[in-house]
Amino acid sequence: MTLIEVLVAATLMLIVLGATMTLLTANSRQQRLIDEHNDAQQQVRVSLDRMARELRNLASPADLSAAAVLSGVGTLPRSVERNLPYDLVFQTVADQRAAGSANATNVTRRRYCLDATDPEQGRLWQQRQTWNTAVAPAVPASTACPGAGWDAGADRLIATSVANRAGGLERPLFRYAGEAGAIGATDEASRADISRVRADLHVDPTPGRSPRASHLSTALFLRNQNREPTAAFTITGLNPTTRLLDLNGTASEDPEGQLLDYQFYYDPPTPLPDCAVESPDASCILPASPRLQFTVPAAGSHRYVLKVTDPSGLAGATEQEFNYP
Repeated sequence: MTLIEVLVAATLMLIVLGATMTLLTANSRQQRLIDEHNDAQQQVRVSLDRMARELRNLASPADLSAAAVLSGVGTLPRSVERNLPYDLVFQTVADQRAAGSANATNVTRRRYCLDATDPEQGRLWQQRQTWNTAVAPAVPASTACPGAGWDAGADRLIATSVANRAGGLERPLFRYAGEAGAIGATDEASRADISRVRADLHVDPTPGRSPRASHLSTALFLRNQNREPTAAFTITGLNPTTRLLDLNGTASEDPEGQLLDYQFYYDPPTPLPDCAVESPDASCILPASPRLQFTVPAAGSHRYVLKVTDPSGLAGATEQEFNYP
């Protein structure tokens, strides 16, 4: 072979080798990006599993505090205590209890929130609040993520590259629903109806580059969440002359199957004898019975209300009108 032929062959070999190395480098870079996405997805999966486990162990207190019972006031602490699109706070039951703790049921508080200081690389934090007192402390008021008032040294960064708010988009991290559908408000009444929580995380460790953001989600039914009972009753006229009525609330239901306290009202706010908690009188069919016989004091159309209350203090009510000429 001549020198020219050798140079041509060497040049061609260098071109082929360069193209091969370029292809290998590109494949290696793409594989590294895919590995970063897989690692981020696995981190999110572990976080979702942890959150799901804690939500399944949701703490739903069975009774009001003694002070609330004696004073006749107070409301049941809600298990879901903050239901914002990027901030979820709830009470759950821990697996260990400190010796000598007055927290008999070992209830703790968890917070999951999104730090979107850098929207392209959002960070999901978990915060914890524990106590040894019989009564739970107030929810820390700070809206920063992570915020003050939670257990010192217990903040955990559980997921990175969360892109729910990247590119100016607003893709809620948490969604809430009850029997009637989606719940978006944050007041006490709406939280009382929450029975389902859905978490949606968009993960993108390499914004603007391939592979694109991936979407992971989980949805849970809060099996331990105590829900309001449903009141229902019928009115039957027994004697038009004496205007005797039969009020029957046996159709009322409690989602958890707990025993209910029944309280009827005549032209509210006038209460009728409470057969469930007061000494039964002649108007009660049976002690602790949802049925009541009542003699209407005046003819005409009157309103009747049934309020049912479960052992924890949650209540439901319904009303009807009945006319005795």
